[in-house]
Amino acid sequence: MMILWGNKKLLSIENLNGELTYEQLEEIVKESLKNFNAIKRVLLIHPDYSRTDFSDKLVTLIYQELKSKGMEEIDSLNAGGTHREMTEIEIREKLGLSSQINFNHFHNHEYNNPGQLMTVGEISSSFVEEKTNGELSQSIPVVVNKLITEDYDLIIALSGTSPHESAGYAGGLKVFFPGISGPEVIDLLHWAAVLIGIPGLSAPLIILPGKL
Repeated sequence: MMILWGNKKLLSIENLNGELTYEQLEEIVKESLKNFNAIKRVLLIHPDYSRTDFSDKLVTLIYQELKSKGMEEIDSLNAGGTHREMTEIEIREKLGLSSQINFNHFHNHEYNNPGQLMTVGEISSSFVEEKTNGELSQSIPVVVNKLITEDYDLIIALSGTSPHESAGYAGGLKVFFPGISGPEVIDLLHWAAVLIGIPGLSAPLIILPGKL
């Protein structure tokens, strides 16, 4: 089953008899992108080597659909959290990119590089206290990779989900936090997960307008 959250609505598709077919994947990619026109610059955020997902099956379809809409530039951002960087060869293999598909830049998230990060908000201490059942009571600066605030027309976050021994699940919306966040967010999320576990929402493909 695949769920796509984009364009202010939720799309889903499943095949109870086996794997999703190429035609099914193509159909849902086209449907999710149908209202995005005149797209010139795109940022694709993807999981790293430690996650098993379907990136290699979707990225080619996404690339082809966006090229047909006039896309001129596409960059990727490896949402590796605190994991090691990936080489371009590893990223191309992860995304299933043939030699005919060219990205402009392959970025690795550097969670401990202040020059790559910016603060976009704050999670209140009262919210943290509520969600951790009183175990923690401190505000969290929302520090993320500054690429998501650059002049992109479209940002696509691609992520599968899988069980996680302490945090309930890996992937989904965690492609943002902790995938492309700073140490303040990463440290507290992992500490909270150790204390109580953190439930969450599964959303394998998130499509957002650019220029956040």
